[in-house]
Amino acid sequence: SNSCTRSSGDSNWSYTLAASISASGSVGTVLNVDGVYGVLPALNLNPTSIIFASNAIAGKDSEVNTTPNKFEFSTGRGNEYKLTIYDENRRNFSASEISRTNNEITISYSGAKTGDNEYISCLIPDKDDKSNIKYYGKLKQLSNSSDTNGTVILKMPEDELSGETWPVEIFNEQCNGDCETDWAGDFIELNVFVKITPTINAPTAKTLEYTGKPQELINAGSTNGGTLKYSLKSDSEYSESIPTAADTGNYTVYYKVEGDEIYTDVAAKSISVTIAKANPEFETKPSAKENLVYNKSEQQLIEIGKVKENQGHIEYKKDDGDYSENVPVATDAGTYNIFYKIIGNENYNDSL
Repeated sequence: SNSCTRSSGDSNWSYTLAASISASGSVGTVLNVDGVYGVLPALNLNPTSIIFASNAIAGKDSEVNTTPNKFEFSTGRGNEYKLTIYDENRRNFSASEISRTNNEITISYSGAKTGDNEYISCLIPDKDDKSNIKYYGKLKQLSNSSDTNGTVILKMPEDELSGETWPVEIFNEQCNGDCETDWAGDFIELNVFVKITPTINAPTAKTLEYTGKPQELINAGSTNGGTLKYSLKSDSEYSESIPTAADTGNYTVYYKVEGDEIYTDVAAKSISVTIAKANPEFETKPSAKENLVYNKSEQQLIEIGKVKENQGHIEYKKDDGDYSENVPVATDAGTYNIFYKIIGNENYNDSL
């Protein structure tokens, strides 16, 4: 049946003709009922069977969505509405929460009617006034006969609901489109606390240089809810301890919030950190040998130097020659220019 109705009192002449009865008793139609008796439509309807009303046009979301949207309901003169009516043949429907991750709830249901226009739907009324619907949504379409039992996902809207417990009504309905009556069975009420998504003050990378000892890679972050944890692996080994490393290189530190009964989890994010190579140091610098006198034999020109332990090695060259670890030598009398440098390793720079 068609339940599209219009509020009374609107004199907009663009509407269709009104039925009328004149003073003489003749029946007709008029645009203006002045001087005649206007005929009001009547319904033989049990008002207790009306579950709720919605705007006749686009009053209910047509798309299936796991997150219900805000329910818009126009009031005032000239508006048209449709009704959702209780269907006694839907009494076998039941539903219950079976699991939850943050504000995403998995609901098991059974005994639903299936067909082209059949849905598992939900509405969220005001917790202090259940006649005031705040959110409505179709969670799942039940096109196949096998859909009579199953599960459905509900993602609670967080914008204005966070931090409080709200009644969530889950029901099986036949939704027939604009200006058409819809049919629904019993509401299954779930009381759902909508968790708060915490804010994070993100950790920051430290400016680090190799020391040979483990160093904390980041300056700690903070959160206003839940527990902030860190790891050097994206998917495991999270803890509240700041990650450390000793060797030079590039590191990725992952951080996330593990929620609790009030706050949601926050997915992992990452920050890049580098431990730079250090500059090596001499334990003893090379020096020229003194009092060298020509003796027809090859002689070592310098006293060899030494680099601090595990910081690299020294290379030398004579005049325009090539660098090597060989200590420069000469036979002939003369003046020689000796150059030296440190060749670093995985943790120390080269140094001229």
